[in-house]
Amino acid sequence: MNEVIRCSRMPFSFKTAFKQGFSTFKCSYSSLLGGAALFIVITLGVALVQYTINEALGLDTSNQQKTAPDLLIALFFTNVFVSGTLLLGLLLHRGQPSPLSTLFAGFSRYWAMVGIGFCIGLIVVGSVIITIAFISWLTIVMENVASTAASSAAFGPGIALIILGGIALLFFFITRLFFAGLLCIDPTTQYGITKSISTSWRMTKPIFWPLLGLLIVLILIFCLSFLVFILPAIFFAAPLLMAVLAAAYDLALNQYRAAGLDELQPEIGPEA
Repeated sequence: MNEVIRCSRMPFSFKTAFKQGFSTFKCSYSSLLGGAALFIVITLGVALVQYTINEALGLDTSNQQKTAPDLLIALFFTNVFVSGTLLLGLLLHRGQPSPLSTLFAGFSRYWAMVGIGFCIGLIVVGSVIITIAFISWLTIVMENVASTAASSAAFGPGIALIILGGIALLFFFITRLFFAGLLCIDPTTQYGITKSISTSWRMTKPIFWPLLGLLIVLILIFCLSFLVFILPAIFFAAPLLMAVLAAAYDLALNQYRAAGLDELQPEIGPEA
């Protein structure tokens, strides 16, 4: 545990976060696997409940669009539950007691977690709306321009650039706010809604690019493992993701504290 604490005081980098996370992955594999397996089982159960509710209400899910029950379950359950998996990885990374019940830690800070999920959801929806608005604007402009070969040729690349810009904007906000949930349930912080979001924003500013790269690599590892066969995703990718993200959070938090930007005492309460 002392080695983990010493390493956690190192400056944040892609290499350091991945190396520390992989070390935790190897040392605590069975606990990480148990947490990942339980998380997947519960997630599948929630998906079954969502399907049952949608069918009972006669809602069409064939087009893969989210229904009102889907969104409500995501906000009031999934959003709260997911952070518990990262907390389990964090406690294992710190060498602290980490029972499987840690997966449900988000429910002990329920309304704060719901508030954080709601705020981040609004930001994500806002990014999508901005992208759609720009696409609509470009479409109207191109319709008003005389139909020439030059205007037609510019339409496709213009749409592509706007879509890429929307994706970049989405990844920017997700990366900057990624630690908000953990800051709310981490026993050393336990911040409220606004402080969790603002602290995550400040924590990730100096480490944005390495953290973004880390998130992209982990997403690719998980997707490739899932495409090969679902078992690698369960037995390798999911536990690795939990460990590496926990190491990344701990590095970022310690670097933030070393800069004298944060109090060490937890702030209990749903409001920051």
